[in-house]
Amino acid sequence: MQKHIKKIKESHTVELRCENKLGVYVGNSLGTALTLAFIEAILKHYNSKTIVNINGCIAVTGGIDKNSKIISTSKSIIDTKVEFVFFSDAQIFCVPKVDEIWAEDKLAQLIVKYPNRKLKIIGLTDLEDLLSRRNIVDIHKRNIIERFVLYAYKKWKSILLAMVLTVVFIFCLH
Repeated sequence: MQKHIKKIKESHTVELRCENKLGVYVGNSLGTALTLAFIEAILKHYNSKTIVNINGCIAVTGGIDKNSKIISTSKSIIDTKVEFVFFSDAQIFCVPKVDEIWAEDKLAQLIVKYPNRKLKIIGLTDLEDLLSRRNIVDIHKRNIIERFVLYAYKKWKSILLAMVLTVVFIFCLH
C-alpha cells in the first residue's frame, strides 16, 4: 500500500459484520478473500491513483501468512467448498496451489453429473500470484478527473464553505 498511498494513517479500525449468520466462521480460510477486500477498500478510501477491482463473481479460499503465502486448508474442506462453489454463480474458484489437485478431482466428479457447469479452478501460491491474474482482479490507474470528482464528493461541505467564504471576502473588498 505504501507504494500507492503517500500518507497512510497509523491505524485503521476494521469491523467485520455478517448480516446473515449463515454458519460459524472458524479457521483461516477467509484470509485471502479478506486481504483482497482490504486492499480494494484501502485504495478506494485513500483515493489512490491505482485501484483494484474484483472481476465478476469469483470465490476464494485459503489462509494467508505474514509472508503473503497462501496457506492450505485441507482435503475435506476443499471438497466441501468446491461443492458449494459448484452450485453457486461463481465462474472461478481460487484455492491454495497445494490444494488445487484435490479441488480439480472434486470438480471432475461433479462435472460427470452436471456437464454443462463451467467452473475454473485456479491454484494460487501467494498474494502476488493472485494480484497478477487479470481474470481475477483488474488493477488500473485512475485519471486525475475521476480522482478529483471523488475527492470533491467526499469533501463537498468543505469546498462549499470555502466557496461561500471566498464570495463573502470578495464582496467585502469592493
